[in-house]
Amino acid sequence: MHRGGTRSGRLTAVVTAAAGVLAVAVVGPAGASAVPARTHARLALSVAPVPLARWQLAETTGTTAHDDIAGRDGSVLGPVRLGQVAQGPTVTSYGFAGGRSSVAAPATGLVPSTRAVSAWVRLPRAPRPAGGSVLDLGSISVAVSRTRLAVSTCAVASPCATRLLPVRFADGAWHQLAASMSGGQVTVFVDGAPAGTALATAADRLPADGDVAIGRGFHGNIDRVTLWDRALTAGVVGTEFTNGACPQSDGPVPTTQPAPARPPALPLHTRGRFVVDANGQRVKLAGVNWYGADQLDHVPAGLQCQRVDAIAARIAADGFNVVRLPWATTTWSGKDKPVPPVAVAGDPSLRGKTARQVFDAVIASLARHGVLVILDNHVTRPRWCCSGTDGNGLWWEGYDPQHPPRWHQLGRRQRLHRFRVGEQRWLSAWRRIVRRYAVSGAHAQPMVVGADLRNEVRPDYTLGITPHWRRARGAPWADWPRAATRAGDAVLSVNPRLLVAVEGLQYAADLRGVARQPIRLARAHRLVYSAHDYSWTQSSHARLHRVLGRRWGWLLAQHQRLTTPVLVGEFGTCHPEECGGAEAAWFKALTRYLAAGDVDWIYWSINGTGGRGAVEPTTCAATLRFPGCGEGYGLSDPSWSRDVSAALMTELHPIIAATQGP
Repeated sequence: MHRGGTRSGRLTAVVTAAAGVLAVAVVGPAGASAVPARTHARLALSVAPVPLARWQLAETTGTTAHDDIAGRDGSVLGPVRLGQVAQGPTVTSYGFAGGRSSVAAPATGLVPSTRAVSAWVRLPRAPRPAGGSVLDLGSISVAVSRTRLAVSTCAVASPCATRLLPVRFADGAWHQLAASMSGGQVTVFVDGAPAGTALATAADRLPADGDVAIGRGFHGNIDRVTLWDRALTAGVVGTEFTNGACPQSDGPVPTTQPAPARPPALPLHTRGRFVVDANGQRVKLAGVNWYGADQLDHVPAGLQCQRVDAIAARIAADGFNVVRLPWATTTWSGKDKPVPPVAVAGDPSLRGKTARQVFDAVIASLARHGVLVILDNHVTRPRWCCSGTDGNGLWWEGYDPQHPPRWHQLGRRQRLHRFRVGEQRWLSAWRRIVRRYAVSGAHAQPMVVGADLRNEVRPDYTLGITPHWRRARGAPWADWPRAATRAGDAVLSVNPRLLVAVEGLQYAADLRGVARQPIRLARAHRLVYSAHDYSWTQSSHARLHRVLGRRWGWLLAQHQRLTTPVLVGEFGTCHPEECGGAEAAWFKALTRYLAAGDVDWIYWSINGTGGRGAVEPTTCAATLRFPGCGEGYGLSDPSWSRDVSAALMTELHPIIAATQGP
């Protein structure tokens, strides 16, 4: 490790945390800074003081943590994991495992001119998070202990002075910490907003070993540690927070004025195999999924980068007329909670809002831009899906896969009780959400036109339950047509204007059970069946037309007893510029099928990045769909400012317009 230079006349900045205690301190180098060797477009603050030091902690190999400003490179010590996910696809973070893990950098040349420090941190989502030092510079510290923020100033000739402030960090989300000293006091900022102050009449204690210590004993992730030689204003800290939440972006897209909305005559209903408006005119549904509200942050992804109106305007400009919005049962059956500030950093109007309020704002924006909305109950417990072991495969069940219920040890009466409680929670959540957007609801929104009752009902291998399409036969906890009928009628009893989408079994790929047991809702002309299709659901693209015809295409034959609209609620592929072979052949075969039948469809997805779908994310290769990872099937670029693949849009545009009608 490099050492050198004088050790006198420095002001230090420290961030430490023990047993969930996070601490920040402020110290400063002498002399002007050099031009950064590595920068990210939105991390350079043109209106802010020039940083004295910046450790991006973005290395993916080696044992050196580079200082982009003045060359105070640090050495990686102990069990530090490099290349962990951070807030954007173009950056990574360090994962600290506690104990002896740390980064040590020389404090050479730091002088009392240092007046501010910031760092991004992510503490594990645990009842008692482990702690450790985030940044140790000796003179000022900001610490987090469970739900308390401790601010300390330390001088050579006197003990440290500490003040406790209420704040919560151990939620698994990223947070920005900043401490700025001016006029004898330290102002502490959390996620770009002032969180409190502490006296700092003297703060000149130097690190005993002459090193800046990052992550000493810390358990969690640290990213972008920065020092400045003067105090920061609230505006500068807020700008750094916004930039750091989406470092891959060059800036927000200008928010366009909503185009005059020309929605169809509402409400929609069905006629034969078509969806039609109130005047009987065909309304072909051609749109995109916008996921994220079904994930751990409870927010449609992308709002960390752009305003909601900017995203809605792009969706409309691309020619899409409907968005399928996934949501989680527990978001609408439990207590409504504020969302993490970082999840809405790109839209200041949403800061401090709850999950349901953000959902309201997203739907309202889509409506202003003339885009219809279908509500999709995607999961019970928020997180990425879908598998047979994720605890979300059944409409009535939702559990932590690490702690599954002892289903096999329960008697029939106990199983019935558990099933009925879970199904009632699901039905209650549906009643609450559709009532909210009904004409007489608290947030009346006629552009909410549909309810997709449950995403990809599938076998739960942990519980040993395989759902079936044989109503009133076998165990009720496996009877999907019975559940769909109950839920559809419950939805329509609250909001009779909605279309009700019922997905097939086997991850929504198979609707053959309809021939044996069709869904009969109490209100006619509201039923739509929904199917999903991906390359892995087909064994041969050459036989795709025949396979889909057997699975659900037969429902589109006009003037038959069971003729019903089919909405392909999910299908997606990698960007044509990046993939080919069997994947490309499957996608061309599917789009030809959709074009020939003029089938309604919703592509997966508009996303440029994911929602926070993993409790403890590691790398993008191991963590599916996270804000710090690009969405390989998405239509947006990672900054959510433009279409990412012209070739993919070229393949979708020809199947947007309707070619058939009643």
